[in-house]
Amino acid sequence: MNNLRKLREAKGLSQEELGAVFGIKQAHISAYELGVYAPRLALLMEMADYFGTSMDYICRRTDLSRPIEQSTDYRLDKVEQYIINSFRDLTPDQQELCRYWLSSLRLK
Repeated sequence: MNNLRKLREAKGLSQEELGAVFGIKQAHISAYELGVYAPRLALLMEMADYFGTSMDYICRRTDLSRPIEQSTDYRLDKVEQYIINSFRDLTPDQQELCRYWLSSLRLK
């Protein structure tokens, strides 16, 4: 579960600090990150909520850390979903470059 490690490090937390958030020992966080064993479903849901991501991302079933929600009012095709999800995974500086690039494409 290397994505759990990425999420934890992105928040600047140690394994011990993350364990304290969920009321579990540092050793459990380490075991989850190493893939020794997986957290129970309820804990996995709490982690996804805490990090603002999906359980699939934590479990490495997707590379998209923040999947978009499908609305019944407005449907996006797979390419549009991919573009939006990829954009959300960029740093703020990278997002700004994308906005600049898109605006320059529209001018042509």
